[in-house]
Amino acid sequence: MQSVLNCAGLEPNLLYDLLKRRSARKLEHPFRAYPVQSLLSLVGAALLLPPATVAMIVEAVFRRGGTIEVYAKRNQ
Repeated sequence: MQSVLNCAGLEPNLLYDLLKRRSARKLEHPFRAYPVQSLLSLVGAALLLPPATVAMIVEAVFRRGGTIEVYAKRNQ
């Protein structure tokens, strides 16, 4: 969802910043800094939630998710 909102021209990663804990945010008050874009991000997230959920279920069924896990082991 965040990638779609980023492509829509909103402040990069604003939704993620709104959802993070205060101590982990890039901006201390993202809603004050970008009130209209914050509202658009939240509305966009609500609209994108159903198709994102369907996509997640399809990915899980076919075991083709968008996450890559990398493991490293040190040779001794």
